[in-house]
Amino acid sequence: MLRITVIGNSVSIRTRPEVGTNEGCYSKVLINSLLKENIECQVTNMGYSGRIIYEVEYTLDKYIQTLPDIVIVNLGSVDVATREIPRWFYNRMQLEVGGLRAIIYRFIYRFLIGKWKTSFVKLRGYKSWVSPGQFMDSLDVILKGIKKDSNAKLIVMGVNAGNERIEKVLPRTLQRYQHLNDLLRAYIDKNDIEHLDVSSLNCEIDYPDGIHYSSEGHEKIGKMLFEKIIST
Repeated sequence: MLRITVIGNSVSIRTRPEVGTNEGCYSKVLINSLLKENIECQVTNMGYSGRIIYEVEYTLDKYIQTLPDIVIVNLGSVDVATREIPRWFYNRMQLEVGGLRAIIYRFIYRFLIGKWKTSFVKLRGYKSWVSPGQFMDSLDVILKGIKKDSNAKLIVMGVNAGNERIEKVLPRTLQRYQHLNDLLRAYIDKNDIEHLDVSSLNCEIDYPDGIHYSSEGHEKIGKMLFEKIIST
């Protein structure tokens, strides 16, 4: 059996516009494509909303424990976007539902920061949660760790380019995405890693909110991954 693990953020599991389920995400498309070729497979999509690369690095063992033959890495859009709040503030908002601290932080965000998101991005000096350089340092640790402990084939996906909606709310984010994609290509060229270039996708059709794939986008990515896997 071919075991495939997806390490990702919400890009790997959400569909925009919402369809109410993740049944149409690219991992499902990949499974169906492989089964049509009579390739027995197990695809474990370990995408989590808001996931950044440091969290993957610190918990790498749980991904390796899926015993993958192939690992698909789909990270970066959350990490390098400019942000109106620091990561610790975001983490406080994600605390258990009903917790007093979480309620306070959500209240502050909803009625203050969220109303002037772009202004707070500028006030913070256009900082991201993870710089492109820091992202690449952690990615190097992760990929070497996977290779050492599983010898899995590695496929690193590029980051969607974003759109005007993203840039309006989170200025300089598109510049960060482009820089990260450039760094990814340079790194992949020097290492034994497969790259899934997503630059051919159309933002209006394939990721209309600037980040997450539409049903059409998931279909295209799933087929691109399928072609990448069977050709090597």
